[in-house]
Amino acid sequence: MSNLLNPEFLDKKSWHTIFSFIFRYGLILIILAYFYRLDFFKKKDIIVVTLFSFFFLLLTGVYQIIQEPNIVMGEGIKGTLNNRNAFGLMMGMGFVTSFYLLNYKRNLGLVLLLLFSFFMIFSFSRSSWVASSFSFIILLALNYKNIKISHIVYFSFFMIFLALLYFSFDSFQHRFEQLLNGNSSNRTTIWLYTIEFIKEKIFFGYGLNSFKNLPNDFLNQFPDPHNSILEILLYTGLFGLISCVFTIFVVLKKIYDSKNFILFPIATYFIVVTQFDFGAYGSKELLSFLTIFVFFVYADSFRKTV
Repeated sequence: MSNLLNPEFLDKKSWHTIFSFIFRYGLILIILAYFYRLDFFKKKDIIVVTLFSFFFLLLTGVYQIIQEPNIVMGEGIKGTLNNRNAFGLMMGMGFVTSFYLLNYKRNLGLVLLLLFSFFMIFSFSRSSWVASSFSFIILLALNYKNIKISHIVYFSFFMIFLALLYFSFDSFQHRFEQLLNGNSSNRTTIWLYTIEFIKEKIFFGYGLNSFKNLPNDFLNQFPDPHNSILEILLYTGLFGLISCVFTIFVVLKKIYDSKNFILFPIATYFIVVTQFDFGAYGSKELLSFLTIFVFFVYADSFRKTV
């Protein structure tokens, strides 16, 4: 509906984004559900493959450091991706996925947390830093009754690891100080301009991928609003936002009802990181992982379906 009402603002990929969204993510979710119901694989198999994919990308970061040792002192690690924020997003997803291992393979889980933390930090993607921190806090809050001395020891070791990195690298200190000082890298200005456009088409928005076609030279410099809520409002209006919020509520309620609380920290990562980076409709890395996440939320229900 938003696309139909705003042909003058549409990008050449506006309709393609809609159809590919259904094909890439909806169809993949159906395939996962179907073959899981037929017992072709188990949930732990998906976890292993997912973590391996993040670890493989991590190795490309290792290769980049070997080729360019000074990368950790300035630009930030990108691995084989063309953007350090995208690399940081993936390392953050590896970080929160590793939470799954802490109850079963504690030592392996801790090692992966340390590895993914290092590469996430030196991607200098502050959105991933913030989202991972919130996820970690949620994890601790949900499990505070089960905390043992061994957990405190592991946590202390992890904090010492982060402190050593902080005091060893000026680049880390600089980016962290920017975060504390509220340096938004133009995000606040982007948000203010975006809000003004949202007010003009509050109900249905401007259509998908319309951001670069808005009559504003400042906004045209950037790929998206850097905030999922504002992007949804801008593209699909208030009706689109209501639909998205309802969907998120349904998924979170399903997590609560199934008592699979380990998924809450991962959901937190998605919600927080998209307030600063990555679009709600076009970020392939984020949406691919989100598809796997939704599969885990409903996996047990797929098995019960007759």
